[in-house]
Amino acid sequence: RDSSVTGGQTCALPISSLGWMFDAFEGQLFNITRGDMLPELLKGQATDADIKAWGDKFSAVFLLGGTIGGWLFSSMADRFGRNPVMALTILFYSLFSGLSACVTELWHFGVLRFLVAMGVGGEWAVGAALVAEAIGATGAASAKEMGKVMGWLGPKTKGRVDGKVLSGKVTAALAAAIAELFAAYRMAGTRPATLIGVMGTIILAIASYNRGETALGLIIFMVVTATFLWFLATPSRMDMLDGVALTMMGFLWIGVLGNFAMLTISPVNFKESHGLGILFGALVAAVANDTGALFVGKSLGRRKLAPTVSQNKTVEGLVGGALVTVIVCAVFLPFLHPWSVGGAIALALVTSVVGPMGDLFESLVKRSLGIKDMGAILPGHGGLVDRIDGILFVLPATYYLAHILNIG
Repeated sequence: RDSSVTGGQTCALPISSLGWMFDAFEGQLFNITRGDMLPELLKGQATDADIKAWGDKFSAVFLLGGTIGGWLFSSMADRFGRNPVMALTILFYSLFSGLSACVTELWHFGVLRFLVAMGVGGEWAVGAALVAEAIGATGAASAKEMGKVMGWLGPKTKGRVDGKVLSGKVTAALAAAIAELFAAYRMAGTRPATLIGVMGTIILAIASYNRGETALGLIIFMVVTATFLWFLATPSRMDMLDGVALTMMGFLWIGVLGNFAMLTISPVNFKESHGLGILFGALVAAVANDTGALFVGKSLGRRKLAPTVSQNKTVEGLVGGALVTVIVCAVFLPFLHPWSVGGAIALALVTSVVGPMGDLFESLVKRSLGIKDMGAILPGHGGLVDRIDGILFVLPATYYLAHILNIG
């Protein structure tokens, strides 16, 4: 901890983490309740297709409002101070969230969702800047730069992506993903310790970025202990074995596997921002594999890869995805430091094995829960977990491959 960091800045870390957790809950609560709420606003004339269409529209409105709010409130924070603007964002979205319960027209609700999202986006932006100060890194981060988190725009520092800003984005994505997974658990009738899982994921991400692998074992032990105590306090109201198993599975799947992104970009593990290039290589390989498998499988797929788990995965798609991954990595990654041609091909081969495993694992979980998608945060593409299932397995494989081959 930097000696220049005040006690108030240190308090910003748990306060901001709690705020982000409740924001994630609010989004999942909307996804859960919209099936009952939208028919009332549509005056009872709604079909399932209408409900999905309007839900997707409101999700898009929310993303737009979050982006604008992040930019607006972060600009205000740089001018008027982060603490008062942080309080303003909380009041802003709390007020309009409350008013949302009183609306009787669809367009009223759309406007209020936009305003709520502006407050949420501002809270995430200003909170991320406060957390960056609390970490005690050299030089305070600009709140305006952190405001770009909601828009997923990467600011540049001396020609490179700023690792601190990227770490904020990764933390936010992991928190949203595990909250989405636990919401799916609950819709299936189970009761995981959502608070423990989300908070453990956030704390693990922040600690790993600053302390490297040293934090991994300690935080996992703390989450196991907290989960046990959580269910020890409520033994008569839920199945303890199911609750503990689902909580730890979600934390290990999303929190720990996803946390390898933080370990990769941590300056403790890879110096001179080499970890940023390694992480980008992992993302390129994962996307190439998923995209290649999708298009080849749809065009040429005949033989099912795992018919009892997923009807969409084919052997031809698996082979096609591997070939596309090798070509893309071999052609493009050598231009990205610190990748070489040999390292890029090795990454492609590893990704072609573990990436499909991640897809199949998520399909197995969804089949067990009896659902088609984990969520609806990405209109037309399912939930966030549906988009990162393969990447979650690629991240640790890439991290250890980089160490074995001395990449970076």
